[in-house]
Amino acid sequence: MFSHRPKQKSPTRIIDDQVYLRVLITTHRITSGENFLEIVKRYSQGSLQPGDIMVVSDMSRMLGVQSCVARADSRGHVEILAHTSRGGVLHSALPGSEDRS
Repeated sequence: MFSHRPKQKSPTRIIDDQVYLRVLITTHRITSGENFLEIVKRYSQGSLQPGDIMVVSDMSRMLGVQSCVARADSRGHVEILAHTSRGGVLHSALPGSEDRS
């Protein structure tokens, strides 16, 4: 009998000669109504170095499909640059940008 094993993903990806590191961040059991961005900040704090950029996505029944782009500032604090809400609306904190649906 054959057993199905999930394909192991490499922790790094190379795209156009740039190396990107994939990191699994374990969280608590997330419940409905929790703030996705607060969860991202809480669990990524201390994992990023100044200047790092992080892309996070979540697809769950509790939070729906959401994603965000964040970076670590010069002190290593996580700053959200852009995110999508449950309705798929793009929200951006970048200067000169507007929310888009």
